[in-house]
Amino acid sequence: PAPFSLELQAPTVPLVRGGELAIPVKLTRRPGFDAPIDFVCDNAPVGVTYQPAETIAEGRTDAVLRVSAESTARLGTAPLSVVAFTRRITNQHANHGSPGELRVSAPIIPITVAEPYLNLRSDPVSVRRGGSIPYRWTVTMKTSFEGEAEVKLLGLPKGVEVREPLPRVTANAKEVVFQIHAKDEALLGPVSNLECEVIVHAAGQEIRQRTGKGILRIDPKL
Repeated sequence: PAPFSLELQAPTVPLVRGGELAIPVKLTRRPGFDAPIDFVCDNAPVGVTYQPAETIAEGRTDAVLRVSAESTARLGTAPLSVVAFTRRITNQHANHGSPGELRVSAPIIPITVAEPYLNLRSDPVSVRRGGSIPYRWTVTMKTSFEGEAEVKLLGLPKGVEVREPLPRVTANAKEVVFQIHAKDEALLGPVSNLECEVIVHAAGQEIRQRTGKGILRIDPKL
């Protein structure tokens, strides 16, 4: 028998389009087997991407598989599978495959891809060096959720910051407002790669969803 086995904890919530989900990975080692183990996803639903091969270090028994859904990922439930392997074992364990290599598949788990929780949209705005403005985003709710979700603004240029506290949204929210400030050394000109990250907590898991495309222009002081 193999000196180790791998198990994935099936998600308790859907993976939303444009979102990321962390799936706990549990490694069970037979006594005396402490070698590092590599694992990688070898089958995922259409439009679901995953991290490159990860290593569970010597003696460790836990890790995380991060999967993301593209905005066009196929909706519905489909299987997800992971294979673990090592080339750092002795030949006495290599019952299959190349000498010194052992590959073990984790039990397949289902993963569900669903519509995003919400979409955010903003009009182009501008701020002057040394100034502050409210940066407003319109909320279109797609899938209801309980409690509050934190929203972060990503892609701000050097010298521009979001003043805390960060905004939070509920399933009834119509607008998200960031208070942004441009320092005197902020880079001048337009920035067009701004987006928001929405962090929802549901069923004991954290789901991160990216949405929106914002344009911000930094102008000189008057």
